[in-house]
Amino acid sequence: MINTKLEKILASRVIQNIVFWIFYALIPFLINWSRYRVTADMLTDLQYYLDCALLGYINNFFLMPKFFDKKKYTTYFLLVLSLIWGYNIVTEEIATYLSHNYKITTLGYIYNGLDFILFTVAFASGRLVRKYLHQEKLITQLKEKQLQTEINFLKSQINPHLLFNTLNTLYSY
Repeated sequence: MINTKLEKILASRVIQNIVFWIFYALIPFLINWSRYRVTADMLTDLQYYLDCALLGYINNFFLMPKFFDKKKYTTYFLLVLSLIWGYNIVTEEIATYLSHNYKITTLGYIYNGLDFILFTVAFASGRLVRKYLHQEKLITQLKEKQLQTEINFLKSQINPHLLFNTLNTLYSY
């Protein structure tokens, strides 16, 4: 009983997301703790992880269901690229504000843009894999249900009277 409750809790999407962010953000953050001599550097790194999370969730919970799932691929990709481009500019400005040592460079824009694109693709891939596995599970369940229905149909066609007559005939021989 306790195992099933624990399995249900661990299967929860909220718990899965919390565990993901612990491994993705908190562990590297803690490993680099000695590097943070200035609070602004720590805030800049935290902002980066929050940026990645926000981009991923906007993509997975808003853009993909509204456009990608409805096969509006061109609109979806243009919106994602626009979101990443605009978001990149805003985050660079915030990073500059938080850390006075941070300077905006063209290379910084390119690096963050590529990083955000890779992260968004990885996040979206996770959603697509989850959706694929869910569809495969549904297909398997439907096949099992169809097979059970066919078996029940065949069982219902066996007429006890026919069976009795057949056995009687065999007995008489």
